[in-house]
Amino acid sequence: MDYTDITLEPLTAVHTEAMFPGLCDPKLYTFTADTPPKSLEDLRRTYKRREKGISPDNNEFWFNWIIKHQQTDQCFGYVQATLDKDTRQAEIAYVVFNPYWHQGIAKYAVEMMLKHLKENMSVRHFKAVIHNQNLASINVINAMGFVAVETSSNETVYELITL
Repeated sequence: MDYTDITLEPLTAVHTEAMFPGLCDPKLYTFTADTPPKSLEDLRRTYKRREKGISPDNNEFWFNWIIKHQQTDQCFGYVQATLDKDTRQAEIAYVVFNPYWHQGIAKYAVEMMLKHLKENMSVRHFKAVIHNQNLASINVINAMGFVAVETSSNETVYELITL
């Protein structure tokens, strides 16, 4: 795949129809407590809340981007970061739809997100929480230099501190 055709587009409710089919795949939820969206309208409401970019208590910035192909508008999944206003630490997450697994898309998209947050929000401390059996996500995080800092029976917290 030519990664230069992949872009991150800020999430809005306009993305609901394009994202809904991919998010309905139960395989995406193997290692999370999340569930597929109940309906298009439910997902649209979620996206409307997220597109505001700030938590209801105003303590966190919410960054959400759709991973898209520039030429075809095909959606591959999403990346997101929750940035604590006080600590300037960002907790990241990412989802790539099943047909695009194991193609390097997650790593490429997360790298773009980290670069954006470093350059535009001066974020230097990143965190990801990953289920211990989610080997694909663990490989993505490890390849970017994250290190495990805390492990429980089900999940591990990974951190990356950059200059």
